[in-house]
Amino acid sequence: MAYCINHPAQPARAKCKICSDPLCRECKLTKPGGVFCSEKCFTEYERIRKGLDQNEELQKSVGSGRGVLRKLFSLVYIIILLAVIYAILTFLGIDIQQYIPW
Repeated sequence: MAYCINHPAQPARAKCKICSDPLCRECKLTKPGGVFCSEKCFTEYERIRKGLDQNEELQKSVGSGRGVLRKLFSLVYIIILLAVIYAILTFLGIDIQQYIPW
């Protein structure tokens, strides 16, 4: 059993979400998002959470560009594949110019 970081005779009832210090009922600071040992740890939690939220927003805005990039890579892949097929057919002596309308 763990004991409170500030009151060694008291059994710990919770852990700080940031530093994991064991806390008794008197020492735990219950805030939105969890239990903390101090305002300092709660402020750190808020800072981390804000950074994660900003990262999520950035990923959402970049995510729409991924579809365009994927389509572009697919197009490049098809062009390369057609060029390879053309090179193989030319090497084999098959004249495909007669099948190309331009």
